[in-house]
Amino acid sequence: MSYASRVICVLFDAANRDVTFSSKTKTSTLKSLRREGIFVYSKTVLPSNSLCARHAAFSGSYPSVSGILSGKPTENIFDVALNYGFPTIVSGGWFGDKPSLNIRGSVSIFNAPKPDTIGRMFLVGERRGEFTSRFVVELACRFMDEKPKFKILFVDFLDSDCVGHYFKESSEEYRLALEYEDRQLRQLMLEVQSRGLSDGTLWIIFTDHSMSNGRHGSVETIDSWILLYGDPLPEHVKGEESIGTILDICPTICNALNIRVPHRCRATSILERMDIIGTPPTTESHSQ
Repeated sequence: MSYASRVICVLFDAANRDVTFSSKTKTSTLKSLRREGIFVYSKTVLPSNSLCARHAAFSGSYPSVSGILSGKPTENIFDVALNYGFPTIVSGGWFGDKPSLNIRGSVSIFNAPKPDTIGRMFLVGERRGEFTSRFVVELACRFMDEKPKFKILFVDFLDSDCVGHYFKESSEEYRLALEYEDRQLRQLMLEVQSRGLSDGTLWIIFTDHSMSNGRHGSVETIDSWILLYGDPLPEHVKGEESIGTILDICPTICNALNIRVPHRCRATSILERMDIIGTPPTTESHSQ
């Protein structure tokens, strides 16, 4: 029996932790969820290559063994979900090239504009604050209606990354992008609630890497973050903090849905590490 009915993952691309949770940044939804959930100070992998960081989150394995660097990525969460017959939705266009990440059995429903295009939107007054994350949420809602029994939903908020590259993380524009994404997260949560899907939903909100001086940060520092929220979490862990890596996302999803981890997964579920539930099944223990 699964711990959660479904898992919704929301990626705040290149969301610098200090800026995102600063008192100067109006990210009230994220700050509230942090108080009511589990917050993980996280390290990323190869931040200069977003494809590697995202595949690490999907596979639970480092780029050196996952095959992503050679263009032959190993099994990931999409393959496992397909194996179990779980409907999976991907909303957002910057998960990289679909074949390169080996995304199968899922639906990629939106391709975002190029990063410099989003950055330049800030230079046009009437487009200021009009970002792609709104469209990502709208399309995610459409697919929730078409596949109400979905088990995994990935939503990609790209704006913070593109604006950070264009204006850097110290800019007002970067804070505006984060605030807009925060409001879209709130809207997505309301949409999930209006469809009667809030109960049993585990939310995993994270960044794939940080943003430092307009670049992706460093693998040497713990400057990324993961946030877990939802009614499956017991009261005694709410507000707790932990340390981990982006690799922990994959086994946490598997743990929550009681499905096996991908073949080369070498990470530990956050739920297991905090003694909330036991170890997720392995490849050997799963019988089809």
